[in-house]
Amino acid sequence: PKLWNTIWRLEWFYEINRPINKATLGDPSAIYGWTKRNVLGIALQCNKSLYIPWFTRSFMANDAMMDASVTYGWEKVFNYDRDLTLDGRNHDWRHSSNDVVTAFIMQPLFHQAFVFVFLGNYQLKTQKWQLIPILSYVFPGKHWLGDLGYVAYGGSHNNWVKSSSTPNNDYALLRLRYEY
Repeated sequence: PKLWNTIWRLEWFYEINRPINKATLGDPSAIYGWTKRNVLGIALQCNKSLYIPWFTRSFMANDAMMDASVTYGWEKVFNYDRDLTLDGRNHDWRHSSNDVVTAFIMQPLFHQAFVFVFLGNYQLKTQKWQLIPILSYVFPGKHWLGDLGYVAYGGSHNNWVKSSSTPNNDYALLRLRYEY
């Protein structure tokens, strides 16, 4: 049966003997060795194309519907100990698992000459977030794209970033890329 005319996806991965640094209480500035651990990840995504009459029929959208999705992801490191350096994977050093909620919106504009994309992540255990709005221009030929956007990071308290391996500075994004 159809569930609100949505598309659902379930994805998973299992990494065997993933090399991971060991450091005092997981602090990347105090690395003393490395080990191998198995890691399991599971993600469930709900995707829907949205028809918003007043916008979809406008001169901006030209009947192009908005794609929206929400994804819940969970990752578990087996045989966990607190000396594993997992902050690059957005784990809190006190937890062997992490979960994240991701929102994605994409809206083609002006006969797909421009594309607006919004991506937002929220890490439930570490309480970190990331917001990325981007406006892309599709050059004639549909292989070259120019992106203009902004990347913002935040968290629930002032010392939400444990190390420099986790981005913590907002920045503007200006990019030229080729898609084939």
